[in-house]
Amino acid sequence: MKSIYKFSFLLLGIFSLLAVSCQSEDIISGDVTGEQSIPEGMGGLSIRSVATVDESSIPVITTTKSFGMDVNNFIVEIRNEAGEVVKKFDSYRELKEGSQPMVILPVGKYTLRAYSSEPVNGGFDVPYFMGERSFVLLDKTVTTVENVVCKFASVAVDIRFDAFFDILFKDNYSITVDNCAGGKVTFTKDTKGKIAYFDRVGESMKMLVTVQSQKADAPYPERTYYILNGKEIPHVGEYYVIQFTGEVPSTQVAH
Repeated sequence: MKSIYKFSFLLLGIFSLLAVSCQSEDIISGDVTGEQSIPEGMGGLSIRSVATVDESSIPVITTTKSFGMDVNNFIVEIRNEAGEVVKKFDSYRELKEGSQPMVILPVGKYTLRAYSSEPVNGGFDVPYFMGERSFVLLDKTVTTVENVVCKFASVAVDIRFDAFFDILFKDNYSITVDNCAGGKVTFTKDTKGKIAYFDRVGESMKMLVTVQSQKADAPYPERTYYILNGKEIPHVGEYYVIQFTGEVPSTQVAH
């Protein structure tokens, strides 16, 4: 049975990390409004309180999955038109608790990017959320970036075993998930319950499986299984549940 879990992030402060519209406000100068002045040739990025709901949904099969994300720890950076990072905050908390009421930068085109952590090409329990929107700073004008929608930007692989698997096989199994793009994660008894995340997928995604029967003296030869969504290879933003009932796995994914 398919179920969809919708993630809601609430941000109160400078920027929402989670749908962006930009608008120009009145020119602010001197101490008339209590704000810092904006020099010639510069523009201000305003600090406003906003609250938004993430409209993206992440498919999860059978049970809902909480990622335990704290948006206060999201990284926020501003890039110029050349793609160079001109301003970076190690956390949303640092941004909203800063002493300046706005970010002052030269007039120009920029992109605001917010993300949960640095993307990982294969790792346990590191879900990646990212969102970005472009905006323009005008001369001596404050521009407000309202909201940035951060979407799930990983491929998740959640491997589960039923009781029948434990009856048939010893606990020295090894299941390596390979995204064919340089990322590999190996599941063993010590990683049971963990979830693997990849920020990309190559030409395919496969599992290299080695198991040993309870009655055998040695493991079976390694077998290869491909993870597919129907006939399609996995894509970023999808969550796969791989259920091992015996040796052959079944794959479930929802849209």
